[in-house]
Amino acid sequence: EQRWLLLIVLFGAVLLLGVVMVTLVILCYSRKRASDRKKERMFPGLTSNPEQADTLHRSIINQTSATTIPLDFHYNDCLTCSLIQMGSSMTYSDNSCPQCGRIAE
Repeated sequence: EQRWLLLIVLFGAVLLLGVVMVTLVILCYSRKRASDRKKERMFPGLTSNPEQADTLHRSIINQTSATTIPLDFHYNDCLTCSLIQMGSSMTYSDNSCPQCGRIAE
């Protein structure tokens, strides 16, 4: 009979401890969420003005497309011919490629 009473008391204590722990976790989580919401109100950023966010997005897209430079580079089998076309290499005096012998344009 005393073992049952001791078992019930221990079970009750464990159950009470579990309830206290869950309550503490819920309180900490709700305080953190309240703190996060307060920070969002203090520093709303672009989310507070969707028009401005859209304008910034379009501006970035336009800048990216404006700075894209089309290359007038044609693929050749010979790397030296490609370097000659870019001006990074020299031809022989007869205007031919030192690697493959092709006449440079």
